[in-house]
Amino acid sequence: MMGMPHLRRPDWAKRLFRMGAAVVAMTAPLWGAGCSALNPAFVDTLAFVDQDSIIASSTLENAPGHIPVMLINNTIFSSELLAFLERFQPGSIPDDADLRPRVRFRVTVMFTDGNTTTFEFVDGSQLVQGDPIIGDPDFDLVDLILPTDLTENALTNAVVLCDVALVTIDGVIEMFVPVNLKEIQVQDAGQGTEPTRQLTTITLPQFVPLLVDEVDDNNTVIVLRNFGTRDIPAPATNLLCGTVVAIVLNGTLTVPFVVDENGETVPGFLDTDAGSQTSIPGRFDLELTLQ
Repeated sequence: MMGMPHLRRPDWAKRLFRMGAAVVAMTAPLWGAGCSALNPAFVDTLAFVDQDSIIASSTLENAPGHIPVMLINNTIFSSELLAFLERFQPGSIPDDADLRPRVRFRVTVMFTDGNTTTFEFVDGSQLVQGDPIIGDPDFDLVDLILPTDLTENALTNAVVLCDVALVTIDGVIEMFVPVNLKEIQVQDAGQGTEPTRQLTTITLPQFVPLLVDEVDDNNTVIVLRNFGTRDIPAPATNLLCGTVVAIVLNGTLTVPFVVDENGETVPGFLDTDAGSQTSIPGRFDLELTLQ
């Protein structure tokens, strides 16, 4: 679990209406109407889950009511990262006005009877760099092949039956880093000779966890990561039927850049730069709000 209600931004409202307007608009008049306000037909129209999933029982007659749970992905790519992809791999950026990093995480819902159910939210653009450039920077890049992590079906909202005792993020939030990250070692070539740069390792595009800063016994940050130590939210508890739970992720996906073995500036870091490594893929905050 990580993140907590902090910043309220204008783009929160924009994304809420863009991704979840159907939920809010259709449930708003019913929030005060009690647990029978949302009928099974409404849920069958709204939720994007299969018949064997968490809302399978919503097709039963006289369902007691429902609670929508939504992901609002307000994250963006840094302009430097997008410029790199466009420069070294023209045409790699999808023609998508709503381009945003791909994220995934699990949400657990506990009911008042003690039963639990878990589902995984997945959202974001299918953006990825091709093969890394090694040795000759002028060779032709092969066609892009999307990793299976980017072809998973998106899920940004789900609906559960009342009565709900708790909604919480289960485990860590993961974000897909779409570029190859080079680790470079600078070697002294001898007296009167310029140092050389050697490629040590390449980290291929993949999901990475968003982690909380590490602190010492005095709560002083000793390793800067992706979330502040205070950005750890309490779960939403004892929810009324018709409540909409919105999990809002804000922030910018950024990566460090380094001069590589070819003399090009690319995503990566020096092997001695631990701070750049631990801060990948940037700083984020999470809001868990109830409507």
